[in-house]
Amino acid sequence: MAPSRTGTAVRSIVVDPAEATVVREVFERHAGGESNGSIATWLNVSGLRTSNDNPFTAHGIKDMLRCRFYTGVVTYMGEEFAGQHEAIISEELFERAQRRRQPSPKRRSRAAPEAALRGRLACANCGHPVHAETNAGGLVLYRERHACDCDTSRGSSVVAHRIDDAIGELFSAIDLQPDWRDRVAAAATRPGGDNVDDLRDQRRRVGRAFADGALDQTEYQARITEIDGRITSAEIVAGPDLETVAALVGDLSALWNAATAIERQQLLEPLVDRAFVDLTAKVLVRVSPAPAFGALLRAATRRTRRGKAAIEVIG
Repeated sequence: MAPSRTGTAVRSIVVDPAEATVVREVFERHAGGESNGSIATWLNVSGLRTSNDNPFTAHGIKDMLRCRFYTGVVTYMGEEFAGQHEAIISEELFERAQRRRQPSPKRRSRAAPEAALRGRLACANCGHPVHAETNAGGLVLYRERHACDCDTSRGSSVVAHRIDDAIGELFSAIDLQPDWRDRVAAAATRPGGDNVDDLRDQRRRVGRAFADGALDQTEYQARITEIDGRITSAEIVAGPDLETVAALVGDLSALWNAATAIERQQLLEPLVDRAFVDLTAKVLVRVSPAPAFGALLRAATRRTRRGKAAIEVIG
């Protein structure tokens, strides 16, 4: 399926009959017991490729099987809306495939990888999540598994402690100045900024436009990311939050160095919203702080340079 434009504003989704047949076959095969890897092999041997002209992978098939878009709906902020496109598969076939995807009760559960940035790390190139995993040798890695148009080679990874250590170096470089309260207050009351309520209304309008088919996934994601950044910058951080984080910052480097990976995850909760890794260079390149921590960073003298590469603090 491919989006098409009519005039300059209205978008619609056109269902390609041949591609729709393939999608239905994928769901039927999986519902019948075939594995994701076997289905990917069948597609590749048949000469088919993804929309980005890449071979199909088992992980890509997994993403396809949980995509409700094929049933004629779109999902926004956890809610489903009727799409403007034709359903390719029935709800009954989708549910059969989901039941087949349920893990076996006999399968031994696996502990979550002990990585400080688990759930907070994204690809610096495309913005999609980077996952934490433990390999067969017990080494914890951050690995790319997103099936999108990204210059990063699929499956690229970096040892988790290398990126986690870069966060520690950033924390150790923070030098909170004595006049930080005055600086934060001046930034919070600076005129001419965005109105948070207006920005949130704008975010909702973008969500409705996406649900109505007026925006494609790329445009929607770009607009939401831009609005979210402006919301973070416009938020006025409450005094108690600043005081709490400021007290934490005073001992942050020592706390980080002494903490386990799980404790580091908890330590990051009030500090970092998102971090971005370059999986080609295998370095941390950007950090998006939580509002209170961001305000303190802007009031601090920072030396965030790792060797020749700088860690950019955004937001």
